[in-house]
Amino acid sequence: MIRTMIALALAAGFGAFAQQAAPTYDLLLRGGHVLDDKNHIDGLMDVAIKDGKIARVAAHIPSSSALKTVDVKVCT
Repeated sequence: MIRTMIALALAAGFGAFAQQAAPTYDLLLRGGHVLDDKNHIDGLMDVAIKDGKIARVAAHIPSSSALKTVDVKVCT
């Protein structure tokens, strides 16, 4: 009986790991040139959007953290 309870507890725990978290952002713009004087940013960055507002600006934001990802890098 104890073995069965342990097996059920382990199975329930591993099931939680199988579920993926919902994306944090609605849109991710990857690799664009960001100019932001206030925050002293002038370079290639990713910009994450949530509810119509900029939620994060960083050098690399994983695509899996957004519902949609758009590569905005300009090739010259």
